[in-house]
Amino acid sequence: MKSKFLIFSLCVILLCSSAVYFSSCSKEVASTKDVLAAVIAAEVGLPSGNIYLSDAPKGDKRYTDSSLLASLYGNGSAPVESGEWVEFAIFLSSAKHPCEFAVFLCESSQSVSDTAKMLCRRLDLLKTAWTDTEYSSYTQNARVTVSGNFCFFIVSSDADAAQKAALSLI
Repeated sequence: MKSKFLIFSLCVILLCSSAVYFSSCSKEVASTKDVLAAVIAAEVGLPSGNIYLSDAPKGDKRYTDSSLLASLYGNGSAPVESGEWVEFAIFLSSAKHPCEFAVFLCESSQSVSDTAKMLCRRLDLLKTAWTDTEYSSYTQNARVTVSGNFCFFIVSSDADAAQKAALSLI
């Protein structure tokens, strides 16, 4: 009886210690807020702007209401893709300047693909709006990037540096 208890105890200890070992080896998923902060830090000549977060409480200046999402990414209503977002963080210039960043963490590879398509539509609108202006290079060099379940939207003075900053946290 004692040997059965000893074997059972050893199995429990081994199981618990392996769970601790494997959980400590896994990389923690970065938050969209942290990724956005890295992208913002990489921007040279960042215009004044506002940050919007999916987890900001109502009444907070970073709160994102459905009308903002509808005007940025939808056709009069919040985009259908928003139902598949785990979280997001967005920077919008408050000046007449095209600098814009968005980071989305999606639930699945399908939802990240749908979000990327949505962001490509947004980029097409911005390219049209900023054509033949002093900032047209921002939209011409802009990009939509997918990495795992993250999707980035980068309209920047240096899209390469912004993308590198975003990917360094994932």
